Amino acid sequence: MKGQEIPDEKKLSIAHCQKVLSKDGSKYTDEEVRMIRGFLYQMAWLDYNIYTNGKNNEKKRNSIHQGFDR
Repeated sequence: MKGQEIPDEKKLSIAHCQKVLSKDGSKYTDEEVRMIRGFLYQMAWLDYNIYTNGKNNEKKRNSIHQGFDR
């Protein structure tokens, strides 16, 4: 996630993540919660980039297809 790091104060709090993760009775240390939270933020960032790149590629394809339709 180079260049895209979200500051901790803008992320969900460790306490909130701990509460969500412990709903099924699991226990995690604060460090484990930080690692899980970091992993999930990375996955979200990747998913967002795949989505936005797909949208950009779709626009490019649409302009190419319009050229063929003339």
